[in-house]
Amino acid sequence: MSRIEPQGAHRLILLRHGQTIWNAEGRFQGQTDTPLDEHGIAQAAAAAAVLAKEPVSRVVASDLSRARLTGQALADVLGLELEVDPRLQEMHMGSWDGLIPHSFAEFRAAEHPDDLRRSETGEHVRETADRVAAALLDHVASTPDGGLLVVATHGIAARVAMCRLLDIPFPLWRTFGALGNCCWIDLGYHRGAWRIDGYNRSA
Repeated sequence: MSRIEPQGAHRLILLRHGQTIWNAEGRFQGQTDTPLDEHGIAQAAAAAAVLAKEPVSRVVASDLSRARLTGQALADVLGLELEVDPRLQEMHMGSWDGLIPHSFAEFRAAEHPDDLRRSETGEHVRETADRVAAALLDHVASTPDGGLLVVATHGIAARVAMCRLLDIPFPLWRTFGALGNCCWIDLGYHRGAWRIDGYNRSA
């Protein structure tokens, strides 16, 4: 996937949303639409102030309010219209939504070590990667050539989609640490491939 010369953005920032109450409590959120808390709103404003110094061409966000409001903070500073795409939502955690995991081992299913599903009500992490990466490539292609695209999305969604774009063997997605709230991944297109220019950057 990463070997295809993009006709569009040559720089892509994947920005995780600001803090929510469920983040503070350590709960799985998945596609539950939990809003930013006061600290998350402040984080979004701080990230916007830093990222607005970059030559941003477009800002696109997941339609879940925590990501949408994070993206809106940046779009407002830049005077850009925020674009929304539901394909950028977090992984659907099914019956895990709202739970507090006791250990990382709880993520794993017996037959599929890269499967985060608790039950058939959830989404497979590979499905999340395919969905979000496809959305990213669409938005990269429709961004002015050589431009900078900022995408406000979610922690797991950003990490697994990044691995898809970089052709990183999929089981290795966990080797990348969790993104902090309002931290971002900075990807650049260089000599025919995407590469990581920054990881877990923050204001």
